[in-house]
Amino acid sequence: MGAPLSDRNATLGTCDEGAVAGPAYTLHRNPIRTPALSEEKVARWPKRSSKSRPLRRELAALNSLEPPAVQQLKQVSVLFIDVVGSTAIGQTLGPEEIHAVVDTALERFTSIVQAHHGRVLQYTGDGMLAAFGSEEANEDDVESAINAALCIIGDAEGLAVPMRERHGIPEFNVRAGVHTGTVLLGGGVDAEGSIRGATVNVAARMEQSAPAGRLRISHDSYRHVRGLFDVTEQAPISVKGVEVPLRTYLVDRVKPRAFRVPTRGIEGMQTRMVGRAAELEVLCASFDEAVFHRRAQSSTWSAKRVSARAGCSPNSRMR
Repeated sequence: MGAPLSDRNATLGTCDEGAVAGPAYTLHRNPIRTPALSEEKVARWPKRSSKSRPLRRELAALNSLEPPAVQQLKQVSVLFIDVVGSTAIGQTLGPEEIHAVVDTALERFTSIVQAHHGRVLQYTGDGMLAAFGSEEANEDDVESAINAALCIIGDAEGLAVPMRERHGIPEFNVRAGVHTGTVLLGGGVDAEGSIRGATVNVAARMEQSAPAGRLRISHDSYRHVRGLFDVTEQAPISVKGVEVPLRTYLVDRVKPRAFRVPTRGIEGMQTRMVGRAAELEVLCASFDEAVFHRRAQSSTWSAKRVSARAGCSPNSRMR
């Protein structure tokens, strides 16, 4: 046990002038003195219940609690993935086998989403909801979401053979949908994975209406990646709560990337020159002469020739 109470009071040290020796808190001048407590009286005090926690420990526990999640409005690309024919699978497999099949697939799909810098917010039994741009916004969030969806579809095709051999599933496949828009992240009873907004409903509709083994994206997603993927435009589809049918596209594959990096415009998109027919004709003729006749053409000479053929003076600005 510790030292007697009188000895412990003696070890408190000296006080400044005007202060009185006593407990560790500050004492003012001319304090009210109380009778000294004997060890016998202290021993008769009621003991603290072992079930009650000290106040300091309770305060530490409160301080360790995480602060409530902050709600944020963000533009994200929402990806829905769903296993095709999960109800039929459930008719042929037991609960443990269904758990093994679905968990194996979702674990692999989650790794693909994370590899493409996305975040899985919710699991929907036999599917999942992921968001790209929820933590850190990047210019290629939409592209990453589409690439992740295509990789998941390809991975599901690879899982079809072992699923058939091990579990007797005749066909294992998934469908996917992507939509880009504003959502509310955080808050609510499920703050960690909370996501709300019409964007989520549209993304779910994209997935539900996609054929098995395919990815459907909305026009709001397509306009961010135009020229990066080979797509097939579909007939507009109706979405509950949206008055006008939405334009959608089925994504076929990633377009081959050019070796050069364009300085302007969108890679994969080509626009024709407007109002430059005469100038373009002169440039093409000069190029042919340089290539086929092995005659070097200087830029100054070519510029004068272009201006002359276009009916402009060399110093005039081309319109």
